[in-house]
Amino acid sequence: MKPTRVCVDASFVLKALVPEVGTDEVLSLLSAWRREGTVLFAPTLIEYEVVSVLRKYVFRNLLTSEEGNHARILFSSLPLDLQPPGVFLPLAWKLAEQLSLATIYDPCYLALSEKLVCPLWTADMRFVNSVAVSSPGYKVARGRSGAVSSLTR
Repeated sequence: MKPTRVCVDASFVLKALVPEVGTDEVLSLLSAWRREGTVLFAPTLIEYEVVSVLRKYVFRNLLTSEEGNHARILFSSLPLDLQPPGVFLPLAWKLAEQLSLATIYDPCYLALSEKLVCPLWTADMRFVNSVAVSSPGYKVARGRSGAVSSLTR
């Protein structure tokens, strides 16, 4: 049975907005999920993370201002069901402690996926590897390109 909902993080969404390794796979997944009626969830912090990275790419001349702004507009059109942190913040804190992470940005996505009982899709391989090593209760499914993975408990 295919998931009816998934959680996505900023690294995953950025691959849909800025062409790089894994972009084709992310676009293919997003297209399939749209056809299947899958709901995409993310914590509200994704807005700050994605737009901040796009701005950094423009600042570093990796994107023109027009390209960055176009990517920002595309991002705002994605059908994301944004969730405020109140419900999952305590779990994110606990996960950050378990994974020995200094911040709770990545654990917020993982905590939301746990609360929703759905997979978290990410392109942050360092985070995936950290979870795989520190928390053997998670299953890691690598995408076909190796550039994205899903985490489920």
